[in-house]
Amino acid sequence: MKKIQLIKIPLGENLADVDVLARAYNGAIQNVTENAIVVSATDEPKRIANFIKVIEKYNPIEIVRSGVVAMER
Repeated sequence: MKKIQLIKIPLGENLADVDVLARAYNGAIQNVTENAIVVSATDEPKRIANFIKVIEKYNPIEIVRSGVVAMER
């Protein structure tokens, strides 16, 4: 089971640091606008909770979390 989240971070934050952090949680930068970047992360619920704690350092504008996502193999 995995959770998915999207986080909007002000563009003034260090883009390289945010990218490295997102990749550590199976994520990536999804979009860049004039004012913000949107990062996604997909991981186990416990790791997503940890990611949110870590990403708070970058002053997120918005955090959107999904419920658990699973598909039968």
